[in-house]
Amino acid sequence: MHILIIDDHIIFTEALKGLLENIDFINKVFDVNDEEEAIKVIKEENIHIILLDINLKKTSGLDLLPILLKHKPEVKVIALTSHNDYWTINKAINIGFHGYLLKTDNKLEIETALLEINKGNNYISSQIDKKNLNNSANTFSLTERELEILKAICDGLSTKEIANKYFISIKTVETHRSKLFDKLDVRNVNELIKKAYQYSIISI
Repeated sequence: MHILIIDDHIIFTEALKGLLENIDFINKVFDVNDEEEAIKVIKEENIHIILLDINLKKTSGLDLLPILLKHKPEVKVIALTSHNDYWTINKAINIGFHGYLLKTDNKLEIETALLEINKGNNYISSQIDKKNLNNSANTFSLTERELEILKAICDGLSTKEIANKYFISIKTVETHRSKLFDKLDVRNVNELIKKAYQYSIISI
Protein backbone atom coordinates (compact mmCIF):
# COMPACT_ATOMS: atom_id res chain seq x y z
CA MET A 1 0.00 0.00 0.00
CA HIS A 2 1.28 3.48 -0.92
CA ILE A 3 0.30 6.39 1.35
CA LEU A 4 0.49 10.14 0.76
CA ILE A 5 0.42 12.55 3.70
CA ILE A 6 -0.65 16.14 2.94
CA ASP A 7 0.05 18.32 5.97
CA ASP A 8 2.06 21.51 6.47
CA HIS A 9 3.03 20.79 10.10
CA ILE A 10 6.51 19.40 9.48
CA ILE A 11 7.19 17.85 12.90
CA PHE A 12 3.82 16.08 12.94
CA THR A 13 4.29 14.88 9.36
CA GLU A 14 7.73 13.44 10.06
CA ALA A 15 6.46 11.61 13.15
CA LEU A 16 3.45 10.23 11.28
CA LYS A 17 5.60 9.14 8.35
CA GLY A 18 7.89 7.26 10.71
CA LEU A 19 4.91 5.54 12.32
CA LEU A 20 3.39 4.52 8.97
CA GLU A 21 6.70 3.19 7.63
CA ASN A 22 6.72 0.67 10.49
CA ILE A 23 3.35 -0.84 9.50
CA ASP A 24 3.81 -4.15 7.67
CA PHE A 25 1.26 -3.64 4.87
CA ILE A 26 2.55 -0.17 3.91
CA ASN A 27 5.23 -0.17 1.20
CA LYS A 28 5.86 3.54 0.62
CA VAL A 29 4.98 6.76 2.39
CA PHE A 30 5.19 10.14 0.66
CA ASP A 31 4.70 13.48 2.40
CA VAL A 32 4.01 16.91 0.92
CA ASN A 33 3.11 20.33 2.30
CA ASP A 34 0.83 21.88 -0.33
CA GLU A 35 -1.50 21.40 -3.29
CA GLU A 36 1.12 21.67 -6.05
CA GLU A 37 3.36 19.00 -4.51
CA ALA A 38 0.37 16.75 -3.85
CA ILE A 39 -0.82 16.83 -7.46
CA LYS A 40 2.70 16.09 -8.69
CA VAL A 41 2.97 13.00 -6.45
CA ILE A 42 -0.44 11.54 -7.30
CA LYS A 43 0.34 11.95 -11.00
CA GLU A 44 3.72 10.24 -10.74
CA GLU A 45 3.13 7.61 -8.05
CA ASN A 46 0.58 4.85 -7.51
CA ILE A 47 -1.01 6.29 -4.38
CA HIS A 48 -3.74 4.19 -2.74
CA ILE A 49 -4.71 6.33 0.25
CA ILE A 50 -4.19 10.01 1.08
CA LEU A 51 -4.13 11.37 4.64
CA LEU A 52 -5.22 14.99 4.24
CA ASP A 53 -5.19 17.70 6.89
CA ILE A 54 -8.29 19.93 6.89
CA ASN A 55 -6.33 23.10 7.69
CA LEU A 56 -3.49 23.91 5.29
CA LYS A 57 -1.83 27.32 5.08
CA LYS A 58 -2.69 27.95 1.44
CA THR A 59 -6.06 26.20 1.23
CA SER A 60 -8.61 24.07 3.06
CA GLY A 61 -8.50 20.30 2.82
CA LEU A 62 -12.23 20.49 2.12
CA ASP A 63 -11.50 22.56 -0.98
CA LEU A 64 -8.50 20.48 -2.00
CA LEU A 65 -10.35 17.14 -1.98
CA PRO A 66 -12.26 17.57 -5.28
CA ILE A 67 -9.06 18.76 -6.99
CA LEU A 68 -7.22 15.62 -5.89
CA LEU A 69 -10.09 13.36 -6.97
CA LYS A 70 -10.23 15.09 -10.33
CA HIS A 71 -6.62 14.07 -10.95
CA LYS A 72 -7.03 10.58 -9.46
CA PRO A 73 -10.71 9.56 -8.97
CA GLU A 74 -9.88 6.09 -7.61
CA VAL A 75 -7.75 7.29 -4.69
CA LYS A 76 -9.18 7.05 -1.16
CA VAL A 77 -8.86 10.13 1.04
CA ILE A 78 -8.93 10.26 4.84
CA ALA A 79 -9.25 13.51 6.76
CA LEU A 80 -6.59 13.58 9.49
CA THR A 81 -7.22 16.63 11.61
CA SER A 82 -7.64 18.14 15.06
CA HIS A 83 -11.19 19.30 14.18
CA ASN A 84 -13.69 17.18 16.10
CA ASP A 85 -16.81 19.33 15.61
CA TYR A 86 -19.71 17.52 13.97
CA TRP A 87 -20.29 20.15 11.31
CA THR A 88 -16.79 19.67 9.88
CA ILE A 89 -17.04 15.87 10.10
CA ASN A 90 -20.41 15.77 8.32
CA LYS A 91 -19.18 18.23 5.72
CA ALA A 92 -16.10 16.09 5.04
CA ILE A 93 -18.11 12.89 4.70
CA ASN A 94 -20.70 14.47 2.44
CA ILE A 95 -18.18 15.96 0.01
CA GLY A 96 -16.43 12.64 -0.47
CA PHE A 97 -13.88 11.85 2.25
CA HIS A 98 -13.68 8.10 2.82
CA GLY A 99 -12.60 8.40 6.43
CA TYR A 100 -12.15 10.81 9.31
CA LEU A 101 -9.33 10.47 11.84
CA LEU A 102 -8.20 12.74 14.65
CA LYS A 103 -4.57 13.65 15.26
CA THR A 104 -4.96 12.22 18.76
CA ASP A 105 -5.78 8.74 17.39
CA ASN A 106 -3.25 6.00 18.11
CA LYS A 107 -1.35 3.71 15.73
CA LEU A 108 -3.88 0.87 15.99
CA GLU A 109 -6.75 3.21 15.05
CA ILE A 110 -4.84 4.46 12.01
CA GLU A 111 -3.99 0.89 10.93
CA THR A 112 -7.62 -0.16 11.28
CA ALA A 113 -8.82 2.83 9.27
CA LEU A 114 -6.34 2.19 6.45
CA LEU A 115 -7.32 -1.49 6.19
CA GLU A 116 -11.06 -0.78 6.27
CA ILE A 117 -10.85 1.97 3.69
CA ASN A 118 -8.59 -0.09 1.47
CA LYS A 119 -11.36 -2.75 1.48
CA GLY A 120 -13.88 -0.17 0.28
CA ASN A 121 -15.46 0.72 3.61
CA ASN A 122 -15.70 4.14 5.25
CA TYR A 123 -14.17 4.73 8.68
CA ILE A 124 -14.69 7.31 11.43
CA SER A 125 -12.47 7.63 14.51
CA SER A 126 -13.70 5.75 17.57
CA GLN A 127 -13.22 9.01 19.52
CA ILE A 128 -16.17 10.52 17.67
CA ASP A 129 -19.64 9.94 19.12
CA LYS A 130 -21.50 8.31 16.21
CA LYS A 131 -24.93 8.87 17.75
CA ASN A 132 -24.47 12.62 18.06
CA LEU A 133 -22.83 12.67 14.65
CA ASN A 134 -25.91 11.07 13.09
CA ASN A 135 -28.20 13.41 15.03
CA SER A 136 -26.31 16.42 13.69
CA ALA A 137 -26.11 15.19 10.08
CA ASN A 138 -28.34 17.95 8.72
CA THR A 139 -25.97 20.65 9.95
CA PHE A 140 -23.54 20.01 7.10
CA SER A 141 -25.89 22.10 4.94
CA LEU A 142 -25.10 25.27 6.90
CA THR A 143 -23.39 27.87 4.75
CA GLU A 144 -20.20 29.63 5.81
CA ARG A 145 -22.20 32.81 6.49
CA GLU A 146 -24.78 30.89 8.55
CA LEU A 147 -21.94 29.46 10.62
CA GLU A 148 -20.56 32.96 11.14
CA ILE A 149 -23.97 34.20 12.26
CA LEU A 150 -24.42 31.18 14.52
CA LYS A 151 -21.05 31.78 16.19
CA ALA A 152 -21.88 35.46 16.65
CA ILE A 153 -25.21 34.55 18.28
CA CYS A 154 -23.42 32.09 20.58
CA ASP A 155 -20.94 34.85 21.46
CA GLY A 156 -23.87 36.96 22.67
CA LEU A 157 -23.92 39.57 19.88
CA SER A 158 -27.20 41.35 19.20
CA THR A 159 -28.82 41.45 15.76
CA LYS A 160 -27.55 45.01 15.24
CA GLU A 161 -24.02 44.08 16.35
CA ILE A 162 -23.97 41.11 13.95
CA ALA A 163 -25.18 43.32 11.11
CA ASN A 164 -22.41 45.85 11.80
CA LYS A 165 -19.75 43.16 12.16
CA TYR A 166 -20.48 41.58 8.76
CA PHE A 167 -21.64 44.76 6.97
CA ILE A 168 -25.10 43.36 6.24
CA SER A 169 -28.59 44.61 7.01
CA ILE A 170 -30.57 43.74 10.13
CA LYS A 171 -33.16 42.08 7.89
CA THR A 172 -30.45 39.83 6.38
CA VAL A 173 -29.32 38.79 9.88
CA GLU A 174 -32.91 37.96 10.78
CA THR A 175 -33.24 35.88 7.60
CA HIS A 176 -30.09 33.92 8.43
CA ARG A 177 -31.32 33.38 11.99
CA SER A 178 -34.66 32.08 10.69
CA LYS A 179 -32.85 29.62 8.41
CA LEU A 180 -30.72 28.46 11.34
CA PHE A 181 -33.89 27.80 13.36
CA ASP A 182 -35.26 25.69 10.50
CA LYS A 183 -32.08 23.74 9.78
CA LEU A 184 -31.33 22.96 13.43
CA ASP A 185 -35.01 22.42 14.27
CA VAL A 186 -35.20 24.88 17.18
CA ARG A 187 -37.74 27.49 18.23
CA ASN A 188 -35.67 30.21 19.88
CA VAL A 189 -32.15 31.54 20.42
CA ASN A 190 -31.62 29.64 23.68
CA GLU A 191 -32.40 26.32 21.97
CA LEU A 192 -30.19 27.33 19.04
CA ILE A 193 -27.19 28.02 21.28
CA LYS A 194 -27.76 24.83 23.28
CA LYS A 195 -27.85 22.69 20.12
CA ALA A 196 -24.84 24.43 18.59
CA TYR A 197 -22.72 23.41 21.59
CA GLN A 198 -24.40 20.04 22.14
CA TYR A 199 -23.50 18.85 18.65
CA SER A 200 -20.15 20.69 18.62
CA ILE A 201 -21.19 22.79 15.63
CA ILE A 202 -19.55 25.61 17.57
CA SER A 203 -16.59 24.75 19.79
CA ILE A 204 -16.76 25.82 23.43
